[in-house]
Amino acid sequence: ENELGKVTAQRFQEARAMDSKDGLGRAEQAYRASLEAWKAFREQECSRRRVYASGGKNASGEHLSCMVELVRQYTGVLAR
Repeated sequence: ENELGKVTAQRFQEARAMDSKDGLGRAEQAYRASLEAWKAFREQECSRRRVYASGGKNASGEHLSCMVELVRQYTGVLAR
C-alpha cells in the first residue's frame, strides 16, 4: 500500500502537469476515475475470492492475500 501511494502521488503530479499545459483538466480526472474503478475491482475480486474460500478455514487470509497481490500488480502497472 505504501508503494502504491508513492506511485499514485507521482502519477497525480504528472496528470496535473499535463492539465496545466493544456488547460483542459482531463488528465487528473481520467486518472482519478481509473484509480477509483481499480479500487472497486480490487474489492469485488477479493470479496469473490473470500466467498470461494469460505468453505475453508482461511477465508480472511485469502482476502488479505488477494489485496496484497492486486496492489503489487497495479503498482507495477503504474510504475511503467
